[in-house]
Amino acid sequence: MFVAILVSLVAIVNAVSIQHDDLPAIGCDVCYKSLASLYSLIQEKRRSNSRNHIDELEIASYLDGLCSLSDELGKWMKQIDIVENSDRSLLLDVQNGYGKVNTETKTIAKSCLDLFDEDIDREDLTELLFKNNKSLEEIQEKICNKQTSRCSKKKKYLKRKRTDYEFVPMADKDVELEKLIFEMQKSGLGGMGMNLLQRDDMQMPDPYADEYGDMDEEYGLSEEGNIEL
Repeated sequence: MFVAILVSLVAIVNAVSIQHDDLPAIGCDVCYKSLASLYSLIQEKRRSNSRNHIDELEIASYLDGLCSLSDELGKWMKQIDIVENSDRSLLLDVQNGYGKVNTETKTIAKSCLDLFDEDIDREDLTELLFKNNKSLEEIQEKICNKQTSRCSKKKKYLKRKRTDYEFVPMADKDVELEKLIFEMQKSGLGGMGMNLLQRDDMQMPDPYADEYGDMDEEYGLSEEGNIEL
């Protein structure tokens, strides 16, 4: 029995809903943590470049993947558990490893997308990162506190009772499989190229197979393991 692994995993992510009531209460934290992840990435890229240089177009391309759970750049969101405080405010608690995508992860991704698509000036942020003359804290202050209303002095609280979703760590083999899929996407084997993958070549991890059962019929796979278009 064959399966298109990428199609299955993306379908799992897309099937998860979000908690809209959480969005105002996590907005400021999402801004700070997304910029921290982006800043760290760019500094790492600079260190790996002999000229200690990175151009604006490359920086802009990183902004596109930062909020995507289907991109290596969005993995920072899979390390976060949303925790409700006693005063009904929310905290983004960073875990040691990566967790399985759930409603909270998708809610963080939605907040991140709204931030970069609607709330901030992407060109201004790209220029700040390109010039490399500001600290992370200075960039966070300018972008999160001055360009958005997310970090206003008035703290944002939940208006109604929320459902908490447990942070479930990913098994090491699942993390490695996901990393491999990201690398295949970058090399051009994602999307339609995944039609060529068969379970004979790469075993789907047991947690996905057990939880989501027979993907063939649900995602239109033929008996040969290719996606029927």
